[in-house]
Amino acid sequence: MDDYAQAARIAGEGLDAEVRRLEELRNRLEAGLLALAPDAAIFGYGAPRLPNTCLFAVPETDATTLLMSLDLAGVAVSRGAACSSGKVAGSPVLAAMGALTQGNVRITLPLAAVAPEREAAVAALVEQLPDVVATCRARLGL
Repeated sequence: MDDYAQAARIAGEGLDAEVRRLEELRNRLEAGLLALAPDAAIFGYGAPRLPNTCLFAVPETDATTLLMSLDLAGVAVSRGAACSSGKVAGSPVLAAMGALTQGNVRITLPLAAVAPEREAAVAALVEQLPDVVATCRARLGL
């Protein structure tokens, strides 16, 4: 067996367990978000999707302000869908889904090998969300 085949076999051995852990973390993050803002839109919620990605919008907040507030809290997130990253126009995929194409925030959870502290980071993010959203709404005068 060549080195690449060996590496692929080793990488794939724990993949099912890693997918389950990522789904659990994403679901915990989304539950915390919905507890804070029951009117939040989580795109793809309840449907089969990537286990490590949460794309959401919170009414009465601005995605740019939310993004900056999360950044100041030490959380790296992105605006919009990955397919429209770096573009001003909204996501054609979200438009095809009939979803909001602007004002979205995307959180991508890392693999355990990249960020072994990710469970603590998700817990901290869920804990910070109420203050971050309240700050965003206050800045908008809501």
